[in-house]
Amino acid sequence: MFGLLGGTFVMSESLDQAILADAFTQARLKVQWADQHFRQAQAWWQRYLESDFHELRVDRDPETGNQFITFEVNPVYAPLILSVGDGFHNLSAALDYVMSGLMRAAGKATARVTFPSHETREALHQSFMAPRPGKPPNTNRRIVEAVPWIQRLLTETVKPYRGGDFRVWEVRQLDNIDKHNLIVPSIPYVKVTGLDAVDAQGKHGMRSATVEVPTGSRIALASFASGTDLKVTNKGKATAEITFAEGLEVFAGEPLFPTASQCLQLIREVVDLIAAEASASPA
Repeated sequence: MFGLLGGTFVMSESLDQAILADAFTQARLKVQWADQHFRQAQAWWQRYLESDFHELRVDRDPETGNQFITFEVNPVYAPLILSVGDGFHNLSAALDYVMSGLMRAAGKATARVTFPSHETREALHQSFMAPRPGKPPNTNRRIVEAVPWIQRLLTETVKPYRGGDFRVWEVRQLDNIDKHNLIVPSIPYVKVTGLDAVDAQGKHGMRSATVEVPTGSRIALASFASGTDLKVTNKGKATAEITFAEGLEVFAGEPLFPTASQCLQLIREVVDLIAAEASASPA
């Protein structure tokens, strides 16, 4: 099988189909395990929503004597955070399994082999170029020398750079972030229904109120003049949404579980695309 590298035709190594089959089986197991982690995270989120996760408290301004209701939410459960990070790690690992499997199937060394991805298309293309005379090829160059068709598949179809169709760069970048810091999701706001708060005479306050409250700090829902003795008689029922944190390098502000589900499906498709191409190579 022939391929084109930097303007020169080269012979592609025959790929050992038994090695390939094992590599893709392992990669798909990693994707399935990512799915399990995301399901665990969703279960923890549901448990959080069913808990008494919001707090309402009556405070008094020491200077004015006015009373006000403050709102706080409890932190999300640690297993939820850990499960999300582990899920994305497994998706990223599945891609590495594919690439190291291709190299083993071609009879090549797998040292430092990872799935090629770069922030920009230009950087990805540059990583495939031949080295300067006297310099050894980098890892991505070694990959495309062993399996020439992978360069075309990556650059034209998978597009493993920021904004690519399969979100490969984003998945791998999130995994890299999680290696150094936990990916702590955000609860941007909470909706509370059925809130009741009255004064000592039961004349003033909030009755069966519905409020949407941004989170991340203590928020005053209502303020009452000095002389009142305010009491929360029903803290109401709270619902919330969970997202990736604003300011995160990837997926900032996106809904957590729909995004995770999308990435799971996209990475599964990438594995299948490469498997189909590899199976067409001569044994």
